[in-house]
Amino acid sequence: MKHKSVALKSLILLAFVSVAFAQDQRGVSSGMGIPMEVPSRQQIPIDRKPLTFSTKAQYVLVPVIVRDKSQAPVKGLKKEDFTILENGKSQPISSVEEINTTNAQIKQDSNLKEFSNSLDSGGQAHKITVIVLDMINTPLLDQTYARRSIIKMLADAPDDGSLIELLAIHSKGITVIHSFTESPKSLIAAMKVLDSRVTGSESFKDPNLANDIRAAINSTGQLSSASTGTASAVSIANATTLVNFASGADASYATAQRQEAIGETLQAFQRIAASVESVPGRKSLIWVSDGFPFYIDGDSSELVGSSAYSNYERTMQLLDNANVAVYPVDARGLVGLQANDSNRYAVGDVSGTESALAQLSRDHNATLSTLRDVADMTGGKAFYNRNDIGNLVKQAMDDSTDYYMLSFPLNKNNKQAGWRKLEVKVKGYKPRAREGYFVTRATLEQLDARQPDLDSALASPLEFTSLPIKAKWLGDPLPGQKGKVVQFELDLPGSAISPEDSENKVSLDFRVAAIDPQGQQKGDVKQTFEGTLPPAGAEQLKKDGVQYKNSFELAPGDYTVHFVVRDNTTGKVGSVIAQLKVS
Repeated sequence: MKHKSVALKSLILLAFVSVAFAQDQRGVSSGMGIPMEVPSRQQIPIDRKPLTFSTKAQYVLVPVIVRDKSQAPVKGLKKEDFTILENGKSQPISSVEEINTTNAQIKQDSNLKEFSNSLDSGGQAHKITVIVLDMINTPLLDQTYARRSIIKMLADAPDDGSLIELLAIHSKGITVIHSFTESPKSLIAAMKVLDSRVTGSESFKDPNLANDIRAAINSTGQLSSASTGTASAVSIANATTLVNFASGADASYATAQRQEAIGETLQAFQRIAASVESVPGRKSLIWVSDGFPFYIDGDSSELVGSSAYSNYERTMQLLDNANVAVYPVDARGLVGLQANDSNRYAVGDVSGTESALAQLSRDHNATLSTLRDVADMTGGKAFYNRNDIGNLVKQAMDDSTDYYMLSFPLNKNNKQAGWRKLEVKVKGYKPRAREGYFVTRATLEQLDARQPDLDSALASPLEFTSLPIKAKWLGDPLPGQKGKVVQFELDLPGSAISPEDSENKVSLDFRVAAIDPQGQQKGDVKQTFEGTLPPAGAEQLKKDGVQYKNSFELAPGDYTVHFVVRDNTTGKVGSVIAQLKVS
């Protein structure tokens, strides 16, 4: 049963402004508590109608890596050395900037009373490497090898102060093991110790997986062609079952779980991109997994065999906005599965086993193709069918150390929604850059992604950084009807808010949720302010920013409080996470 809502103390301090704001005020949630809604299944409706562009200038940014034959970065290139083709047509290059990153630590302001998502990068590009263990799409038996691989990668990583983040994704979300705002030296030192302890204790995946499966089946004696008598129907059925068990190729289970895995995987990508967007520079995302739960058409870049296309499209857009390049790593290591490898079959092989293994091989090749596609689309590299991945972190770091940032104006003459293929050419060199980007209603009309963005930020353990915000408690909690009233304030700097075009439209969503240790939502605030400002009010907004005050009531206990603000005119989202103890 809902308790009586606390009187709102919300206000936006805009001098000389007289404007009516539409408010969505729903008070405080039920004292019984409601579980946090997982937004992974929410989809942005696909709309392929011709696009409508605003008159505001818009530019596309493309990080470009240029190396010589010795893999050393090429310095001193000029605008005339580059050519950008979009869908085969040359585009006018607006700017070319040579980027040299810094290893300086990123500072984050925080104290016991105030919390901020602002990352002090000093205005310089940083090289950030995010390493993810994907436990959603990696079977348990392969996770041991995957963990061993990550330990090896980090133990061999250069100890030069480069910023490293270590995450694990699973069905309940993301676990932060080490943040890039923390010193990487302690992480690398710890991994070196772990590497020395586990060396030799875990063997790599057997490269002859298919042969081993056949040998295991034939070793039972029942299924060998040398056995006396003819294999029964039960034996043949058991053969297929054993192959599926050993290879993880249970199609019915995979089909049932696939859509959920797609939503959870794409959501993890989105949250990681949102957490690093405010830091200048190219970021490397090393994704250790058995594969992605979706397939991509190599020509059109469209999602194949899934209804989650719009969510996937939005994910690629967010990765581009944050300048994140994906480096997929096959968690299975060296896997010998080739469809034309006749040596893996025993003479007189049991009927049906060959077809099961052939299907496994096709699935394996499709998985590798998707790993390559995701890497190419974002400007990264895929690593598979190899066990020597110790230097992978160094390679990813090197890619984000020295590069060029190119920009060109968005081609508004092309009103077709979808993927735009890019090709970058450099005189005398073979560069590497992302192979395209999406232009859809979701990239142009930010309201389409409004609710998924808010839900994702509220449930994410990573703070979203594209909109800088600061939260603070206003005094000690006060006695309430059934608990304590907690008062807070959210501050947004004027430089972060941009009234839309000449009409000075403003639309801000404020969301706050208090979560108990069991993951139950015990208190929330939901409010929207939108309207049109007079010129004087818009100037005052840019000067003084926004101060938002409100309160909610909680029973005694420990809580994790998520503060979220979304600027609906730009699509930027800021979130802050604070711990709260109510006595």
